[in-house]
Amino acid sequence: MNAVTLALILSVALAASGALAHGGAYAQYLGEGIEDEAPAEGTESPAEGTESPAEAENESASKIVINEIELNPFGRDGYDAFEWIEIYNPTAEFVSVDGWTIDISSTNATINVPDGLTLKPGQYFTITRADEWLRDITESATLRDANGRIIDQTPLLIDVDDDLDTWQRSHDALDTGSQKDWVLRLQTQGQANGERPDDAPERISINVETDKLKYAVGDTVLIRGSIDGVDLARTSFLVTPHVTLKISGDDYSQEFIITPQDDLTYSTQINL
Repeated sequence: MNAVTLALILSVALAASGALAHGGAYAQYLGEGIEDEAPAEGTESPAEGTESPAEAENESASKIVINEIELNPFGRDGYDAFEWIEIYNPTAEFVSVDGWTIDISSTNATINVPDGLTLKPGQYFTITRADEWLRDITESATLRDANGRIIDQTPLLIDVDDDLDTWQRSHDALDTGSQKDWVLRLQTQGQANGERPDDAPERISINVETDKLKYAVGDTVLIRGSIDGVDLARTSFLVTPHVTLKISGDDYSQEFIITPQDDLTYSTQINL
């Protein structure tokens, strides 16, 4: 019988403690949205030569950016992995994005920003959906205000790797109008681009044991192990962790997905 060798590849998606997990709703709140407030009674008009509140708000609104975009998340798109777009308010002002939309170039779809939402100064806000709404190849997103005016637009982006990398501005709100503003690297959803999330583990490793060293086609393989280096008390998962097990040998190749337990231990048996 042909000998079969085993190879293990581990992929884990992590988020900082306290970040909300992806769900079926169309918007994910990583900061509180607030309703627009009416001006207080007796509020005086601005002095001559100064910006009116409306002018100041329009100037701040024009600085809202699409800060990060996940075209191809790790996992099964639309099932346990969800695509998302992060917008960011880099200004020191509260900015209403009520009635704003995001146009998706590949499908000509228009996604509504949640009604009544106002972004706080320095706030990140992530929009996600339960279905597959972004393409992996030549995708672009355009952010428009309530009047249809273009506020920001990404270049055409490609992400064919099913992993944790996202297209993001190399630094928050960097917007020179160049493709060079954007880099493909480990996602920083809800956090500053270009900085390592504080709660990311220093190192993730996998321990694995099998019941013997060599197998033949027709044997049953017993596998068990654990994922180490994750502080479970401080870490929440954006997607369900998976161990991808590739088994190969002469004229034999199979791939299996193993889902660990809550304590990140796993065990399974596979018939070759």
